[in-house]
Amino acid sequence: MAISTPVIYAEGRRDTITNPQIIVEVLSRSTESYDRGQKFEYYRRVNSLREYILID
Repeated sequence: MAISTPVIYAEGRRDTITNPQIIVEVLSRSTESYDRGQKFEYYRRVNSLREYILID
């Protein structure tokens, strides 16, 4: 994941970044449908996101 600076974490978390520029995911058969569908729809709402890369 590539992120903008400064890094912005979700409230109360240190493992969830809210301002990624690039997200790269490796697909698995069990989650591919979710990653291409519902998860992608969620990521599209992230203003800083420029690229969502899926590796099959």
